[in-house]
Amino acid sequence: MAEPSPPVRPSFRRRRRRWPWVVVGLVVLAALAVGGVLGWARSQLNPGGAQEPVAFEILPGATTAQVTEQLVSAGVVRNQTVFSLYLRLKGSPIFDAGEYDALTTNQAADDVLAVLERGPLAPVGLFITIPEGLWLTEIRDRVLDRFPEMTPDGWDLAMSTVRSAYQPQDAPLEGFLFPATYEVALEDAADTTKLVEQMVAAFDAVADEVGLEEATATVAAATGLTLTPYEVLTVASMVEAETRVDSERPQVARVIYNRLTEGMRLDIDATTLYAIGRRTDALTVDDLASPSPWNTRASAGIPPTPINSPGRSSMAAALNPAEGDWLYYVLVDPSGAHFFTVDYDEFLAKADDARVRGVFK
Repeated sequence: MAEPSPPVRPSFRRRRRRWPWVVVGLVVLAALAVGGVLGWARSQLNPGGAQEPVAFEILPGATTAQVTEQLVSAGVVRNQTVFSLYLRLKGSPIFDAGEYDALTTNQAADDVLAVLERGPLAPVGLFITIPEGLWLTEIRDRVLDRFPEMTPDGWDLAMSTVRSAYQPQDAPLEGFLFPATYEVALEDAADTTKLVEQMVAAFDAVADEVGLEEATATVAAATGLTLTPYEVLTVASMVEAETRVDSERPQVARVIYNRLTEGMRLDIDATTLYAIGRRTDALTVDDLASPSPWNTRASAGIPPTPINSPGRSSMAAALNPAEGDWLYYVLVDPSGAHFFTVDYDEFLAKADDARVRGVFK
């Protein structure tokens, strides 16, 4: 009897030999893919192409992401995502605010970073910011503190010689120094008059834009009241002082006009503060009774001058009051929001509630 043939075993060895080649193939493909990605990223960081000078400024408070977005918009950097990753690899540097030179379109990332890390150009001037709602005396103190070479006598000279196109003959410059940021050239650091001229010119420009010249007709059409542009500016200064919420300014203006129409005192605390010349959260009985014509808690009508320098939105609100019959408003939220009403009892109830909640004392 013939012996059976031995079973044929599958050739596992031959199959196993194929795997190294498969692995090698995958590695090669991965390497090619990575190489392609790296090559593409390199092309984004070093784009080449025409290089034109770019004027570039980093604003105060700008984040690295915002700076990167600016660079892309200016054509300095090609790809925001790639450049952001590049900055992370470089330690996420923080860049100083100011103007930069030596930046061009299509610039290599290493060169861009070198320019930014070198820092901005030395300032060619000094800056001062005048916030909305400051009294003329407060602007004076801020200016003289910022520019030691400017003197009180220089300030007084500017007050007597610089004039706005909207300024009545005998009126002071209260209200006419527009709140904004101003640059003073280094060679003008002692010239108070030139700075005040900048502020007044800025006011005149904004007043023209919002239509202050036509204030008499504009306000008469909206309220039935006949006021001069100067009186409307004074209303704007009260609006500026009474709320920091832009959307409320037209409502505050309407309350002022409604009270004037009704023959009511304006009873605006900000005018009392101006009258006593002191910023305080706690007005006394004597403060409220001040006989000053600027104290609308004791004197009827509009104060004789603006009580601060109003911004554009307050001027616009005084010219375009909201529609409504409100006569009262009260602060009801720490955010600065007010409640408006025509009902005095409702006003008192809201005031009591806000006081209990600690919104004000």
